[in-house]
Amino acid sequence: MANPAKGEVALPAGDQTYTLKLGTNALAELTGMLSIGLAEVQSALSAGRVDVIRAVMWAALSKHHSLNLMEVGDLIDDVGFDAALEAVGNALKLAFPEAAASEENPQSAA
Repeated sequence: MANPAKGEVALPAGDQTYTLKLGTNALAELTGMLSIGLAEVQSALSAGRVDVIRAVMWAALSKHHSLNLMEVGDLIDDVGFDAALEAVGNALKLAFPEAAASEENPQSAA
């Protein structure tokens, strides 16, 4: 079962539930695979780059599941693009909890 306190996101697909987590190793694999930094990953996700969405999901699944990129693409097809994108977005938010908290609660100028 996915544990949000550990940065994990559950993704139900049929009779199985997948666990996504973007820890340091997953993020290093992702940025190395894409040859771009995290800011560019965020931008590409916002632009709807399917190759990047699939790569982020692959990296997020890698800790708990052994799927290749084609299998991850099939999983995205099974759960639907919107559900996959939501799960990836949630995994990214949980990977950087301080950044997410500061965006939600910006401090006012003194």
